[in-house]
Amino acid sequence: MSEYVDRHPEGAALAAAHVDRRLEQGPAVRTALFPLVTDLLRGRPAEVRAALAPVLGAPGTPVSRDTRAALLDVLLRLERDEAPHPAVPEALLRAAAHGAADRPEGRTRALVLRAGALLARTPGGTAALDRCLADLGAEVPAFAGLLRAWAAARQAGPVGALTGGDAGRFAGDGTEGGGTGSGAAEGRAGDDAGCGAGAAARAGDRGDR
Repeated sequence: MSEYVDRHPEGAALAAAHVDRRLEQGPAVRTALFPLVTDLLRGRPAEVRAALAPVLGAPGTPVSRDTRAALLDVLLRLERDEAPHPAVPEALLRAAAHGAADRPEGRTRALVLRAGALLARTPGGTAALDRCLADLGAEVPAFAGLLRAWAAARQAGPVGALTGGDAGRFAGDGTEGGGTGSGAAEGRAGDDAGCGAGAAARAGDRGDR
């Protein structure tokens, strides 16, 4: 699989789908799958890592959850130790939001914090994180509810600590400048990038590590 991805990085989505299926075969495949995925994550173009990110950040089923979490740690550690590409943390934030209804709240919050910290380190990352959380709060009601709960409990680390923003405006409640309803979404339509928009293009533009 590594050789295929090296020759055809545009086929990373197919490789990621294969990894997703293999993960659901349970712990028995971990011995073979763990080194394979770790190899795919090391030194590959951002489009490859961004394709694998939502697979590793997904809630998964009980048979895949531990292996996904362990491989997610590998991905986050590699991104943290290098200069992160925005496509990767954006993909992880999308996975966090879209899986919010199917994983424990604490795991979602931890993933948002870690991915958000990576995105904030990229050029223009603070604004990108603001837009990403806003987009996802508008798109995923369960995630919007978590953002509201974190803000109410003063646990708005993904927003407040990382961006200095007000969590309310990312939670779909209409406060602090308009919320994340359809009007806000229309207003963002012309922005440089929403969450995950143009990730593959940006990966090619920025170049590989």
